[in-house]
Amino acid sequence: MMKNTADSDKGVVIPFVDGFVYPIKKISANFRGFCMLTAVMALGNALIALLCGRGFFCGRAMEMSGFYCSIGLANLLVSVIALLFGIAMYANRWFQISESGEKIDFKVKRSDIVMLGFVVAYFALWGGIGIGAYVLNVRKASANFYEEVIFFLLVSLCMLAAGWLLLNYVLLILKLQGKKWLLLGQTFWPLFDNIHKIFVWFLFFFLILAYLLRNVLSFFGTDKFLFSALSNLAGEFCFYFIIYLTVAVFVSSMAYQAQYIFNNKG
Repeated sequence: MMKNTADSDKGVVIPFVDGFVYPIKKISANFRGFCMLTAVMALGNALIALLCGRGFFCGRAMEMSGFYCSIGLANLLVSVIALLFGIAMYANRWFQISESGEKIDFKVKRSDIVMLGFVVAYFALWGGIGIGAYVLNVRKASANFYEEVIFFLLVSLCMLAAGWLLLNYVLLILKLQGKKWLLLGQTFWPLFDNIHKIFVWFLFFFLILAYLLRNVLSFFGTDKFLFSALSNLAGEFCFYFIIYLTVAVFVSSMAYQAQYIFNNKG
C-alpha cells in the first residue's frame, strides 16, 4: 500500500507523476499474466465478432458479404453483449492478477455478472449525458419562457446527476475488493480535488491508445488485408487487444487513486 499523503486540512492529495507510472508498472510487473489474459479475451471477442458477421473492419467496407459481414439486429446484440461481458470479466481478472496476486481463472463467476452491471451503467451514464447535450442542442425553443427554463433545468440536472455518479467511479475498486462500496459521499470531493490530475492522466493514456488504434486501422484497413480471412482475424484481434489494454490501464489507474482515497478514511 502506498504511503498516504493526505491530511485533515488539505484533504486527499494524489501524487501526480506516479499516476502515469502506476498502470505501466503494474502491466510490466505482471506482463506474462497480462499478455495471456488479454490475448485470450481479445481472441474470443474477435472470433465472436467474425462469426456474427459484425467484425469492426466490416464497417470500413460494407460491400463485403458472406461469412465476414452481415446485417442483423440479433448478430449485433450478440457481439455487443459479448464485448460488454468480456470487459466485465477482464476487469475482474486483471484486478485479481495485478492487485491481489491471484492466478488467472476464466470460469464465469457471480462477480462477473455484477461487474457487467457496472459496465452497462457506466456506459449508460455517459450515453445519458450525450443524449442530454444533444437534446438541448437540437430542441427548438418554446414560446413559453417558463416552460423553456424548466425544461433546461431538468435536463441539466439529469446531466449533472449522471456526471456526479461518474465521478464516483473509483468505488468500483471497493467492489472488486469485496468491501462495502456504496459510499458516494466519501469519494466525490477527493476525486473532484484531483480532477485536473485525473484528466491529464486519462488524456495521456487516451492519446497513446488512440495512436495504437490508428496504426492498427491504417495497417489492416486496406484492400490488401481486408479480404483475407487470416488478416481480418488478426485485425480484429489487435483491435480488441487495444480495447482490453485500455481496460487494464483504467482499472490500474482507479486502483492507484483508491489507495489514497480510502486509505485516508482509515
